[in-house]
Amino acid sequence: MKTGETAAAIRDLQMLLDFGTITGLPDGQLLERFLASRDGAAFEALVVRHGPMVWGVCLRALGNHHDAQDAFQATFLVLARRAGAVVPRDMVANWLFGVACRTALKAKGTRARRQMRERTVTEMPDPGATPRPPDDRLPLLDLELARLPQKYRIPIVLCDLEGATQEDAARRVGCPVGTLSGRLWRARAMLAERLTRRGLSLSVGALAIQRAGDASGATMPAALVRSSATAAVEFSIKRAASGLVTAGVASLAEGVLKAMLLSKLKVVALAVLAVACLSGGLFVSSLPARERGSVRHAEKSPEIQPAARAEDALRGRWQATRFMIDGKPDPAEAVEKTELLIDDTSYSFAQLPPYGPRGLGSGVGRVRVDTSKVPHEIDLTPTSGVYKGLTQRGIFQVDGDTLKLCYGMPTKARPAEFATRPNSGTYLAEFRRVTAQTSPHRDDRSAKKAQGDLPEGDRDPKIKPPGLGSSGLTQR
Repeated sequence: MKTGETAAAIRDLQMLLDFGTITGLPDGQLLERFLASRDGAAFEALVVRHGPMVWGVCLRALGNHHDAQDAFQATFLVLARRAGAVVPRDMVANWLFGVACRTALKAKGTRARRQMRERTVTEMPDPGATPRPPDDRLPLLDLELARLPQKYRIPIVLCDLEGATQEDAARRVGCPVGTLSGRLWRARAMLAERLTRRGLSLSVGALAIQRAGDASGATMPAALVRSSATAAVEFSIKRAASGLVTAGVASLAEGVLKAMLLSKLKVVALAVLAVACLSGGLFVSSLPARERGSVRHAEKSPEIQPAARAEDALRGRWQATRFMIDGKPDPAEAVEKTELLIDDTSYSFAQLPPYGPRGLGSGVGRVRVDTSKVPHEIDLTPTSGVYKGLTQRGIFQVDGDTLKLCYGMPTKARPAEFATRPNSGTYLAEFRRVTAQTSPHRDDRSAKKAQGDLPEGDRDPKIKPPGLGSSGLTQR
């Protein structure tokens, strides 16, 4: 016997002896042994233990023994490469079920694309395997089972697909038998309901579970276990399995590994995005109310809400810088003592003494704006005085901290431009902002000052209260 053959025989004998001593170890210990030293016997024990379940998933999805063998081998290649991702370690069966479903679906898609290109007749089943009548309903079992929450999926995988007792499954899961039994009952009910929505009756759903167990290992080729285990170990060490599996199997495994990596990256990206959004929300909520409102206002797109921006800009306290009536300007000493306060629905107008020969007096009223028009329209309706209830129609323009306002007497039409001429009954006023833009609810104290509602001791003696012969913006 040649030296190489002798070494291979000794290695196989040692693996056989090791295999006999570790078959009783739990999944977690087998996986740890493989991770620590790439123990081939430990990995083969995992293939023997979970191979029937993986074979059943692949065969139900593909319905073809040749394709099922490829998906079976690719599944265990993925396990060998990503064994460290199985957490907790004892949940190998649940992890393999998910990978087998993913691998079988990818193999099915690859086959469909190949058949579209080649236009060939579907290949005959392997004559060495027991033929099985195709049943398109069985793949639905795995699809719906994979969508169940993990704590319900695991009992079905262990008890119904792998044939474990409830006591053994409870030990592997690490929970009381009663808890495992309750989850299994609930999982079967959920699965039956989902299968019923897919067109399978409840009895057919229960039968599918039983048939899944029957089909899991009855026809699995015995040689597939050893070849898959050997190829998987080499695949994990050399990142290749030359001569042990076909190029198609290696490509299928690489494709599944890539898809799993992309899924993980998506989860990480979503987590980072969620943290960023949460951090941004906490930052904004930590700002003072006025700054928080400014941030939110700045975030509004001017293209999306131009009207809302114009209405917001109109709110606030304004100091007159120019006032003209019928084409003639008011005295500067009267203009500079004139203030206007505007909020969502009302306005307050006050002029500080001494009054000029063309003084405006003081007044309050309702305000309505239409920013969909150009120039923007404004209607001022005094609520007291000689013009009470009579609407004065005008136009306005806000440019930063400058307000331009043009309006006419109640009997006049709305001006079309910012101009006033002799005997036109038109008023033109310009203001500068005194305070920063206010919220929709203006400063109550400021409003009360303009309207004379403060107690006598709190009133500003420079502000003339309303009702002294003046009403509205047009009162001369």
